[in-house]
Amino acid sequence: MIPHNRLSISALEKKAAVDVLETGYLSQGDQVSSFENELCDFLNIDRGHAVAVSSGSAALFFAIMALSDIYGCNSVTIPAYSCSALRNAVLLADKEVHYADVEANTPNIDLQSDEISKSEATIVCHMYGMPSKISGDMIIEDCAQALGASIDGVRVGTQSLISTFSFYATKLITTGGEGGAIVSKDKSIIDFLKDYRKFDMIIDDKRRFNFHMTELQAAIGRVQLSRFPDLMKRRRELADRYLDNGIKLWRKQGGVDYRGLVFSCDHYRLIDYLNEKNVGSICPITSEELLCDKEKVPNAYELTQTLVSIPLYPTLEFEEQDYIIKVLKDYISIRGRL
Repeated sequence: MIPHNRLSISALEKKAAVDVLETGYLSQGDQVSSFENELCDFLNIDRGHAVAVSSGSAALFFAIMALSDIYGCNSVTIPAYSCSALRNAVLLADKEVHYADVEANTPNIDLQSDEISKSEATIVCHMYGMPSKISGDMIIEDCAQALGASIDGVRVGTQSLISTFSFYATKLITTGGEGGAIVSKDKSIIDFLKDYRKFDMIIDDKRRFNFHMTELQAAIGRVQLSRFPDLMKRRRELADRYLDNGIKLWRKQGGVDYRGLVFSCDHYRLIDYLNEKNVGSICPITSEELLCDKEKVPNAYELTQTLVSIPLYPTLEFEEQDYIIKVLKDYISIRGRL
């Protein structure tokens, strides 16, 4: 079986992990602060304006709490077509949640939705590596699937007041399975987050919690970040090979190739066919996974009925991809279309 996703871990990450283990110092330390600063360098913002945490979900929760404590935000609109981590973070922060549809012909939230006017803040996800152009003060950019993407020459994660990143195992880079970060140009937000994260040996009654990233996570993340250009080059090569062989992928100018997305008139039939041929594929978000009733978000529902994600990751071999292309072409010859 060619899996839908596969890790992109090299000997460099393994050595970095072993080096940390040999120091005997595993909790948050120099590796974490170095990773934070290198992420700032990557985004071309001042050093000291990133906060590494234990997961992307923790990053979302942290961002919401910062807007709550500093700006008094008590309600958040999120895209119904997104990971449940967004809803979980809003509810964990005890804030009111509203759900907006995606804009037609994109996987991203419709910023003209009436739902947005009902809340004080909005989370904008750059879904599948496709960037949204945004403006406004009370916006959280969720860049979990879009590290390195840009729009009008501006990197995602730098358009808004506060941004979050995920370094889960199958994201564009990983910090060893879990991990996340929050970025903000507002120093008061960064100071708040670092204080919230500082939970031990503090004598006061302020609310804090342990969302630390470990030294192991950060060391792996530093290597992955250094390899990012090569990892993205490989993803682009694979995406271009699909296109050159007649497999039309859904991509966007300035985006990054996080997913190999195709549209199908019968997506579950296609997924079943690929599975029978030992090719892993998924419906990235099913109708059951929509965060609100499908009747309220018709554009999002349409995506759940048509979109299929096929293998596209740096460790996919050309020979494997050639086989996937053959299987897809065979399917088209049988059905007349995807």
